[in-house]
Amino acid sequence: MKRLTWSLASFGRPRLRRQALELLIAVTDLPGTGWRELHTGSWRVGVGAGQSGPVAKRARKTGAFTAIRRFRNDETSRGVMVQIIPLADSEDARAQVRESRTSIVRWNGVTTLAERTIDDISVPMTDALLAWERLNEREGYGQGYSRTIAANVGQRAFFVSCTSLGEGCQWSEVVEIAASLAKRLA
Repeated sequence: MKRLTWSLASFGRPRLRRQALELLIAVTDLPGTGWRELHTGSWRVGVGAGQSGPVAKRARKTGAFTAIRRFRNDETSRGVMVQIIPLADSEDARAQVRESRTSIVRWNGVTTLAERTIDDISVPMTDALLAWERLNEREGYGQGYSRTIAANVGQRAFFVSCTSLGEGCQWSEVVEIAASLAKRLA
């Protein structure tokens, strides 16, 4: 059933898919050197497992696509994930930000050992913002942090998450990436 749902989520207007993908940042937008792109993908917003609430239903009617891009820096053993989610309106985007901590994808084999909200983070041009960090442990690899910002610019919600073994990305780097993405969405 999951494969059928995923297949259906892939259909839609090519123009809307391209628009979403063009809003994502590129390797050159990341701080420092040594980054490479791992994966870029997109699917229709509001389609898939757990997508039955009112925000998802309104988003589905727009026909818009979410887009995601993952990067890796082998020199520093860090990874970055950015995602944009066009929603029906800015209130739905703010609702997505509020729910983001529980809706973001969790990887198999990763256990969260501690989690905390970060209150003193701001990103220019955003309407709502939620920042948090998790101390995670991955089987066979060890412990590290994931630092995540969820925010919105108008009707577009977005995520920036940086993960690494050990201390990982600094909050200033995550904010820099989020600011670059917010500027593209404004």
